Amino acid sequence: MLEVSLLLLQEDPDDGVALGNVACHLMDSIFSGWLVGCYELVQPYMPGLLDRIDLAISRQDDFGSDFDLHMARLHKYRSLGA
Repeated sequence: MLEVSLLLLQEDPDDGVALGNVACHLMDSIFSGWLVGCYELVQPYMPGLLDRIDLAISRQDDFGSDFDLHMARLHKYRSLGA
């Protein structure tokens, strides 16, 4: 799913659902200890990806239902000062 989302973002860098899927994978990787591996996979494809995710969050884009399930985790992670 991550690889498919990365391909979709190559075609449309502002695809909200694809951004949400990548963000979900990144958040899962933070809590599962796989952040380095996930980030290494994502970074070569999408320079500036995290900035686009932050911008989409600030615009409250529609990420789809999968992303909604991760929002509480994202807020908790950010509240810890990350």
